[in-house]
Amino acid sequence: MKKEQINLIIFYFSCSLFIFFTTNYLSEFDLINTFGQKDIEQYYIFAKVVPHLPSNNSDILAHVSSRYMIPYLAGMISYLTNTDIFDSYKFLNGIFFLFFIFSINKLLNLLSLKFNEKIILFSLIFFNPYVIRWHIFQPVQTHDLLFFSLTIFFSIGILKKNFKYILVSALFMVFIRQTSIAFLVGGITFFLLEKEYKKIFIFTLFFLFFFKINNLIANSISPNEFNYKYAYGIFSYDFSNISKLIRFFFLPLVSFFPLFLLIIFSRKIKHKPNINLIITLLLISILMIAQPILGGPEWTQRNVVRISTLSYVIASLFVFETFNLEKLYKNQVLYFFFIIGLLVWSFHPLYSKFKFFSILRF
Repeated sequence: MKKEQINLIIFYFSCSLFIFFTTNYLSEFDLINTFGQKDIEQYYIFAKVVPHLPSNNSDILAHVSSRYMIPYLAGMISYLTNTDIFDSYKFLNGIFFLFFIFSINKLLNLLSLKFNEKIILFSLIFFNPYVIRWHIFQPVQTHDLLFFSLTIFFSIGILKKNFKYILVSALFMVFIRQTSIAFLVGGITFFLLEKEYKKIFIFTLFFLFFFKINNLIANSISPNEFNYKYAYGIFSYDFSNISKLIRFFFLPLVSFFPLFLLIIFSRKIKHKPNINLIITLLLISILMIAQPILGGPEWTQRNVVRISTLSYVIASLFVFETFNLEKLYKNQVLYFFFIIGLLVWSFHPLYSKFKFFSILRF
């Protein structure tokens, strides 16, 4: 094993210990009743009825009913081992955490980056408070942690021009989040740019088939219809309250601020960037960020930060593949302070044990 790879693994391990020891751990009761993580109750419904799926259950919202795969898996673990459901979610969360480390390590080894650049990219993603720390704090939504890993494999597929990686990762996303639609558009765009027209047909056919099957199962789980205000509620917003709307628009900066800093600091495009790659990554990022924003302040509410962050891996890769960051990773002082800044940035006042960011009201 190369010395660089050994050093990367040591860094992964150190960062993991940092997050584990500084995260605010709560009981499922406190998560639901004190801190308002009400979605847990819906995901528990799936787990509690294993080996069956819920049927025509009006307590499950339409957009949650299609995310049955991971809650069912957690319930199956609980059912087979006779363990508490919350503990089975923690176990599953641990598995997905290891898969995430495996995924990002595979990505970093594929990219043409210097060692310091790899450390920066890993830290940007790992220390985002809504990527890893959020899932350690709230393991019941571990499906989103798997979603991040799938976005990494989708990106690897584009980098390697590997159709299987692109297709399989996108198909798994279908069963985790409706946001998978952005990857349908992204995949079609990439194959169109690559002039791989046969792959467009196969990719679209398989994706839509799996999407339809998933919707049919979801419709049998819940009789509720999807409220499209979650998709375009901003158009019915009372624009007289402009200050609330402005705050809403700026909330995603909590998550994306370091990426903006890198772009401002660089201000220089890489020599001969992979145009097809960056167009695809940019399109997917825009679609994923726009979706919660279009829901507006009344429907997406403060969840706009966490939901828009689902695009964060893709957006980070876009920045690294588009902009020249030599000024940062070659300047040891700036490099050191940037990494320290990312460590501090990870201290979400609810998810971590440190509360000094409470004044910013995340």
